[in-house]
Amino acid sequence: ESISTMKMISAINAFGDRPAKGIVYPKSRIGNNLRQIAQLITADVGLEIAFTEMGGWDTHRRQGTTADSFARQAKILAGSIVVLWRDLEDHRPNVVLMTMTEFGRTVRENSSGGTDHSRASCLFVLGTQVDGGKVHGHIPLLAPQALEDQRDLPVITDFRSVITKVVAQHLSVKNDTIFLPGCSGRRLPLLS
Repeated sequence: ESISTMKMISAINAFGDRPAKGIVYPKSRIGNNLRQIAQLITADVGLEIAFTEMGGWDTHRRQGTTADSFARQAKILAGSIVVLWRDLEDHRPNVVLMTMTEFGRTVRENSSGGTDHSRASCLFVLGTQVDGGKVHGHIPLLAPQALEDQRDLPVITDFRSVITKVVAQHLSVKNDTIFLPGCSGRRLPLLS
């Protein structure tokens, strides 16, 4: 089965970008990975969950400029997602895309014009089923007395409440603990 799967993926990868549709992914690792995921989706091979990652976010200085490494990473990620979403035009009702990170950033800027590791962050969800155009959850004041250790946004939404909602509704998984053992809590109502 593994050999036949590899042959199938190789055949799909032979198609490359589809310039006829104007679909050209950014020349980056994330662009290439999202292109391959799109190829599997459009080939209708039964893909239900795909995962990729993008490194290079561990920056600590000059984060507020338009030319720093953080801005470049954000541009690559955004451009790759735009192309993926355009590529999946006929498959959008069957796709939910989520982005998340393993660490957040401090509210307060450090001495080198950047931010350091922190607790809370954000998670983006894209899809035709998403109740979008809004921020779900409560955003606390950015005043020092409202922050943890006067620097960190407190974690107010467990990422599992987003993932379990998407998995429950999009993949019809009824029991959250099957997907995430030990998970308890409410699902965030972000899909319509």
